[in-house]
Amino acid sequence: MTGLSQLTAKMNEDNAKELGTDYFEVTWHSGARPSHQEWQGKVYSKKELETICGLGTVTGLCGANCYHDYYPFIPGISERSYTDEELAQMNAEENKPVKYGDKEYTKYEALQRQRKLETAMRAQRQKIHLLEEAGADEGDIINARCRYRGTSQEYTRFSKAMGLPQQRERVNADGLGNIGVGKTKIDLTQKDYSDIIDMKGKMSDIDVRKWYRHHNKNIPQLIDKSKSIEEQARQACELRNKYRFQARELMEDQKARKTLDQTEPIISFEDLVSNKMVRKNMSREEAIADTLKTAVKTRRSVDKRYGLEDHNEEI
Repeated sequence: MTGLSQLTAKMNEDNAKELGTDYFEVTWHSGARPSHQEWQGKVYSKKELETICGLGTVTGLCGANCYHDYYPFIPGISERSYTDEELAQMNAEENKPVKYGDKEYTKYEALQRQRKLETAMRAQRQKIHLLEEAGADEGDIINARCRYRGTSQEYTRFSKAMGLPQQRERVNADGLGNIGVGKTKIDLTQKDYSDIIDMKGKMSDIDVRKWYRHHNKNIPQLIDKSKSIEEQARQACELRNKYRFQARELMEDQKARKTLDQTEPIISFEDLVSNKMVRKNMSREEAIADTLKTAVKTRRSVDKRYGLEDHNEEI
């Protein structure tokens, strides 16, 4: 991410020169580290990006593990994404501690614990793999799986309590699939993609469709309803795009998948909103609200083909 952020920053600086401005607006995102939370979401001169935001340093803006960007801002013409009052309110909400067990966590602290649990699970998965490869005692393998499942369950409970989306892809990037499951039968429809990654390119069309519909319907439970309608719509769009991409990865018929990628490409939130504004003659606010409203809908014609008709048609 750091390299991509730095490339984006360079492009935005070039754009600023063309626009004749020396000012930039820094993005705001949830879960920012405390030292970044102080300056995110505000407007700065190029010099202030360095002196205040630490641009060019490892720990500053666009440094290691920083997810902020900055974009050209023209004083007197551009409008800020957030006022100082809105930023203060959002940051206060971020810093409001949530109790879990006998501890309290801010959003940043919760994200840090989530990362630690993911690290622990990756190590536990590798241990299971090594035990299996070495032909270890079945009891040792079972105990290792039990420890992994315990950590996995704690990860699920903690993420839900903190209102954080699970990022199982961080854990399952090792390609070991359902190594913690053993011989347990898997309900593919309700499983996270990361839990069935070994089924990539192996699932039938109907099983993929059932999986996609199930996860799509859960989008309202995963978005942060304390955020603005635009932020909720953005989250919903990102989740929908993630499930759509993952479903296509699972498809056994990858030739059909390539056709889908060409005829029905996965588009960004901004492109989707712009498309709705033109196609449905909506204002930006109406298009954003419509994006949120229709996020859980799937195309009836496709569902009808597989006998899956119990909802409204995708718009």
